[in-house]
Amino acid sequence: GDAGAIAIANSPHLKNLKRLDLFRNQISPKGIEALLRSKHLPNLEYLDLTANAVDPEEIPFLEKMSDLPNLKVLIIQ
Repeated sequence: GDAGAIAIANSPHLKNLKRLDLFRNQISPKGIEALLRSKHLPNLEYLDLTANAVDPEEIPFLEKMSDLPNLKVLIIQ
């Protein structure tokens, strides 16, 4: 859920993480925003957030908010 996503986003121990799959974890836009704006995931290249608690209308907004410099693949469905 959001608490787990926020914990990941705030963890200084994940700076080398390149791939993160959080499929079906009941993460809402609040948790997704924390991940996408994290300063602790600078090397993340792939983020899968399929089947979480997101209204389809919110997806375009969420896709545009990423501050992750190396993110190449973002999946939100």
